[in-house]
Amino acid sequence: MADFEKFFARLMIHEGGLSNNEFDKGGLTYKGIARNMDKHWVGWPKIESYRTHAEFPDILEQDDELQRMVKDYYREAYWGKYDLDSASDVLAWEIFDICVNMGHGRTVRFMQQIFNSLNNNGTRWNNIAVDGGLGPITRSTWKKFKDECHNRNFDPDIVLARLLNLKQGAFYFTIMENNETQEEFAWGWFGRVISFT
Repeated sequence: MADFEKFFARLMIHEGGLSNNEFDKGGLTYKGIARNMDKHWVGWPKIESYRTHAEFPDILEQDDELQRMVKDYYREAYWGKYDLDSASDVLAWEIFDICVNMGHGRTVRFMQQIFNSLNNNGTRWNNIAVDGGLGPITRSTWKKFKDECHNRNFDPDIVLARLLNLKQGAFYFTIMENNETQEEFAWGWFGRVISFT
């Protein structure tokens, strides 16, 4: 059973503090929460209230309420959405990390692509839509994938986590190949891939 507190602490190593990189599509970002993506996060007014403080942005770390808002955001928006408390450590971390860095839809699309690639031309299970929605068909296919892994004496959580990790790394390469300005983020991105286990 995965422990949110442990993985939240690990996530914060990757996410850092306050940043506003001109090449980051998320814009102003605090601990991985991007203002352009999460305009309504409850912590933004608090951050703005510190803008003129002499110790800004370091003072943000001393605000316990703000730190609780960050943690609650990740627990509700990511961890709880996938019921990761009941997942193995290896799969919980991979899903959590990809969701935070690439979004829910991308994470589920990766899963759907994996399931479609392993169905042996539809002989094990039918292809499913790659739509990023974790609905009943994707969940049912996930169960069939697990059964097939068990039939082959593979741990389904490890198999899925490793394949998600491969998709994550490949996607980072695609981003950088299409836009060289994104190479600025390469070491941070691949730090996430390398910290797989």
